[in-house]
Amino acid sequence: MNRLRIISFLFLCLGCGLLSSCLEDIDLDTGEQILYVYCILGQGPEQELELSYCAPTGGTSSPVGEGVVISLYDNGAPVGDFTRVSETKWNLDFSPEGGHTYRLEVTVPGEEQLTAETTFPTVSVLQEVWYPTDIEYPAGQVSTGYYKLFELNADEDQILWCVFENPRDGKKTFSDYVVTDHPGVDPRGETSYPWDCYSKAWSDFYANLWGSEFYFSGGGFFRGADDFTVPFLHERVVRILHPGGFVRSEERITKYRLDNHIGMIPLEEGYASGFGLVGVNKKGGMPADLVVCSVSSEYDAYLTDYYFFRSDTDDFTDTVYRRNHYSNIRNGTGIFGASIEYRRPNMNLDICDPRYTG
Repeated sequence: MNRLRIISFLFLCLGCGLLSSCLEDIDLDTGEQILYVYCILGQGPEQELELSYCAPTGGTSSPVGEGVVISLYDNGAPVGDFTRVSETKWNLDFSPEGGHTYRLEVTVPGEEQLTAETTFPTVSVLQEVWYPTDIEYPAGQVSTGYYKLFELNADEDQILWCVFENPRDGKKTFSDYVVTDHPGVDPRGETSYPWDCYSKAWSDFYANLWGSEFYFSGGGFFRGADDFTVPFLHERVVRILHPGGFVRSEERITKYRLDNHIGMIPLEEGYASGFGLVGVNKKGGMPADLVVCSVSSEYDAYLTDYYFFRSDTDDFTDTVYRRNHYSNIRNGTGIFGASIEYRRPNMNLDICDPRYTG
């Protein structure tokens, strides 16, 4: 269960397997091994943990022996012990609470105790909202309509990692690019390609690169700011620093939700606090799921270290001797973190063809 909730980010940080997570101060001459822990707390009701010895070469691992005790503590109070379900996996029935600090203790006979802490993010709600606007089309027509944004109304600051998950060719893949107009977007991972279906730059870059068509899913962008600039595409994922009480504009507007049978239904009047997220694909596919994960600072550091600072190489020696990804496991390696998943399924899939732009 927990693995499904964090699957959107496993492709980022586990794609290179145990090899990339177990390369910290290992002596290749002695064949020394190190204990590796991977546990990302999710909403529950079941938590999963992986524990094994990392081998310094070949990316293999070996299971620990008997007598292992893995305990979880909630703000210092014992929650319970994980139960072993396979040679390398343990489970615990537990649902964390937002804002609580959790401590993990792993006792393996004959080894120093492994410990780590993480704070579970505060829980919020991600919702689609529709804002009224006057839309100007390339041919000069103006029409009153609505555009879709996303709101995450949280009292505490959030660190968000966002992807679009696409079922394609019978398996789940991820959109080639993600773009957002959120002012807290991390510029790392940004490409030189702007999101502007009707610009000459779009036609020049994309029509030549991909052909005449590409596909996108998601929502629009906030149109209330006079100084709006076209955002740029990010490769596969965007990282966003989303402040508590986020407000986009002091202007109060009426927001709407979309009912496919009735149409636009007023929700409330309030401050504009929406932001856009769009997934862009080189190839067509089924409508995508938007997956937004609010992560703990520890898990954020792990993802950031892997995604933004890793360097792909086919040189085995370089791979072995480069430093390990961020780890908060004392006396071992790996990660103990937390993630809350917000999922908006079946985002509409649209086609944009630069040949018909004005």
